[in-house]
Amino acid sequence: MEALLLLFTLRKWIAEDHMAKTVRAVENTSEQHVSDLKKTIVEQVKLAMDEENRAEAIKLRTKYVPSIPKKQRYVLYARRVVAVLLYLLIQAASWYLIILLTTQSSELQLQIAGNAAVFAPYASSIVPAAVTIINALLPKLLSFLTAMEKWDDVGFAIKAMVTRLYLAKILNVLIQLFSFALLLDPLLLTSTQNVLGLVTLDGSAVRQNVMLEFKPASFACRAEQASAGLLTLVVTDFSVSKVMAVASPLLKVLGRKVSSMWRHRREKRAFSKESGEKHSAKVVPAIENADDSEVPGDLALRSSEEETLPTIATPKPSPEELKSPPEPLVSMAETPMAKSEFLVPQKMVALLYSCTIALVAIPLAPTTALLALVLHVANFKFDKFALMHFQKKSATPWNAKDAGSFFVKFYFCTVLLFLACTHVFLLDSRLPKRCELQDSLGTSSDDSLCIPNSYDAALKLCSINATHSSVRSQSLPFNSTADGVRTHCLLLVCLFEERVFPQGIGVFRWIPSVYLRIRLWTVH
Repeated sequence: MEALLLLFTLRKWIAEDHMAKTVRAVENTSEQHVSDLKKTIVEQVKLAMDEENRAEAIKLRTKYVPSIPKKQRYVLYARRVVAVLLYLLIQAASWYLIILLTTQSSELQLQIAGNAAVFAPYASSIVPAAVTIINALLPKLLSFLTAMEKWDDVGFAIKAMVTRLYLAKILNVLIQLFSFALLLDPLLLTSTQNVLGLVTLDGSAVRQNVMLEFKPASFACRAEQASAGLLTLVVTDFSVSKVMAVASPLLKVLGRKVSSMWRHRREKRAFSKESGEKHSAKVVPAIENADDSEVPGDLALRSSEEETLPTIATPKPSPEELKSPPEPLVSMAETPMAKSEFLVPQKMVALLYSCTIALVAIPLAPTTALLALVLHVANFKFDKFALMHFQKKSATPWNAKDAGSFFVKFYFCTVLLFLACTHVFLLDSRLPKRCELQDSLGTSSDDSLCIPNSYDAALKLCSINATHSSVRSQSLPFNSTADGVRTHCLLLVCLFEERVFPQGIGVFRWIPSVYLRIRLWTVH
């Protein structure tokens, strides 16, 4: 009842706030509102003119016009087919690179530590940084493919761009999550699987090619290594994206300066060649053997006056002027601080990608919830500063009336992916346990999770003590019944509270326990 009342109150508050803002905008009581209204009217006029021109172009293309080739539509279809094939090729190449980097991360770290000892402390971040760079290069490639398709509707082109970018980055995340899942569960894909009775999948071969290698010397358990990898991915995505955002305009400015210097050197060499040539002086021939008596009087007088006039000689340039090259011409369009265009698809997909990797890391590393909040606030401040000072609005107008709902759908897909990963994590009954905590024979019976002397070192299994406060009697491994799920979840709750996953520090230690207890309520 309280939730329903809160929902109606929220809807009423949103409606009243929208109405109040509309009234203030119509009354024109503020200079800011008047300025916004003028800009809105100008944008609407530009959008209407652009839509009219686009509709005329579509009309000419669909009808037979002698001045326009009839095969133009087929050329567009061919462009779009080629773009789709290139997109699939780029996606497959990115998958191959990510799998190769993920599976060979240990060898790469050893090579970096051996060849460049300076970068040895940062060797563990090389693979996440490479994955982030791959994800940062995808928008450039997909933007080129979308422009090659020549869509008439700018809004549809942006939606196609966002869809491809989202699928590409989310599929890359799923590949990394799959490798972390194989690391977390040592029994996942260890046998041959029959998929729908059609395809036989060799699980051991897939596991060998995709799985991350467990490092017992560096981590206490598999879950700790998986959580550390996900946390590193979150931090690396934030830091590398900011470094690339700062480095990209600086590289553009540097490239313009280098090209300007090269052009100035070419002009200087050309000027030196011209100044080295000898300029011949112009000589005016004199009239010899001329008889003055044959010339009329007025003409003779005029010629005598002309002879008395001083000769105006063209001043010769000084040696310093000859040596100095001309000043290079710098156009205003090539200024170093030219603002770049604000690209909506890239920003939205980057935000959805960062939300995805932060959400899927929370079950294993609960402190990611606090860290992601801080990083997203810093990301918003950074993007706002860059937008207000170094960027401009999109050059091509487009109707954004349904853009909000379109982006919200992708956010819901991100939340569903997080819930699915959390659900699979809580249902997995084969996660490795800390048996040294369960078989605590040296402690009192109140703290012991297992029956004394029940630990089998060969099988790494033990029987749970039925007298424990939060665990019922059940032998490991657990079955797939609801009773087994409850016992497994209770054991995980106890293990979380015993700091099996050390990433949960302080007050955030109880977050996984809350998740697991909620899962217990859904089972029973």
